[in-house]
Amino acid sequence: MLINELTLISDDTFLVWGEYNYSYNSVEGLIEISLGNKTTDRKVLQMGVAINDSSSDPEFLAFLFNQSQSDYEIQIVYYEDYMAEQTENESFSVFISNARNKMLLDVLGESPPDLFYLPVGELSNLADSDILMNIAPIIDSAIDNEPDTFATNALTATREGESQYFLTPFVSVSGFIIYESHLSEIDDFTLDGFKIYADSFQLSLFGDIYKHSFSDIAQFFFIDRENGISHFDSDELRSIFNSFSLSSDTMKRERLLKFDTFSNIDYYVQTAEMMSENFAVIGYPLGERTPAVLSASMGFGVHKNTYYPDGGKAYIDFLLSDIAQNMGEALSMGELPVRLSALDSVLNSFQANRYEESLNTITSHGSTSSDSADAILRPYPPDGSWESQFREIILSADGFYIQDWFIYAIVEEELQHYLFGEKSADETAEIIHSRISNYLAETIN
Repeated sequence: MLINELTLISDDTFLVWGEYNYSYNSVEGLIEISLGNKTTDRKVLQMGVAINDSSSDPEFLAFLFNQSQSDYEIQIVYYEDYMAEQTENESFSVFISNARNKMLLDVLGESPPDLFYLPVGELSNLADSDILMNIAPIIDSAIDNEPDTFATNALTATREGESQYFLTPFVSVSGFIIYESHLSEIDDFTLDGFKIYADSFQLSLFGDIYKHSFSDIAQFFFIDRENGISHFDSDELRSIFNSFSLSSDTMKRERLLKFDTFSNIDYYVQTAEMMSENFAVIGYPLGERTPAVLSASMGFGVHKNTYYPDGGKAYIDFLLSDIAQNMGEALSMGELPVRLSALDSVLNSFQANRYEESLNTITSHGSTSSDSADAILRPYPPDGSWESQFREIILSADGFYIQDWFIYAIVEEELQHYLFGEKSADETAEIIHSRISNYLAETIN
């Protein structure tokens, strides 16, 4: 850590404004540090961590929490199988299944972790297995204590009814990108309506869709996790299968819709520069226009049988605090804070830095339907309009998209047979439906 400014509060406590370096990145922030012996009589909270991305730093998260606490101290327990290298002959579904089973053995053992920092799909499975504490009262208390402080739609995005079993204090937003000029002309907000419109203008419905982007579409719109039901055998999914291919003719056509996830303002602005005109980010066509949905890479939960439920509350309160929310670049996967002041700070900082950079960059108005490096860029507007549009997309988003790594693996493994002409759309849909239905029956039901 590079210390820029130090302020003494007491004989053993001081505030540090510094620059924290991690994984080739850096972030500035304010941290309170005590030289006193805080470990005396502090209760130890074990935090189970599974992460395979160096852009997030759980050690720093524990450090910040420990510095803010006089009653509790976090110790990290890594689930190392998630971070291991996949062997050459091991499918991704087998790799994930083995890692998950070893974690569950620990979670269901005699000394499970008190806290969790896991991919949201793994947290969702723990919630389905009745392992996590209902933290809805803690979150509601935070909202009541600080009205108009949080993006409430994001803070409560993972809630089911009156219960919420994990928190995503840093979020992304997912949805279909579509030009505003097209959107204003569409009356029938169903998949068939979008297909008819696309055909009338010789557009590709989804364009050059890839396995990972189709997996995202399929997971969100064709799986009912709450009831443990797969809809991969539906006529609508088969219709989507038949709407795309990797043929050169299809890939050259401009697409009407593109499913994407925006985890930060940087990527949103890059996308806006590559588009030839203004665009919207919408939800799945269900008969009417719907907003984008929230998503997240990682989440936080509390074991329902922890000996220290007050420690769990302290943990959640810390994640929503000014300190943690403003250090999101180090604590999240580069995603966006749910505290409005921290979110606005991220957007305003980007706007100031990006405008300064744009003064040295020559851009011109043009059009493109591809993501190639040769595309002509639209000029970056210095008035903050793109940042405001992105903020509105986040605050109006509704629902939550949970990416389950195991389902992702199933779709990845089976879809390639269709893309390479080895199986028909019907055969592929049926196989995926069967595998996912079995998985849901075993895991969720």
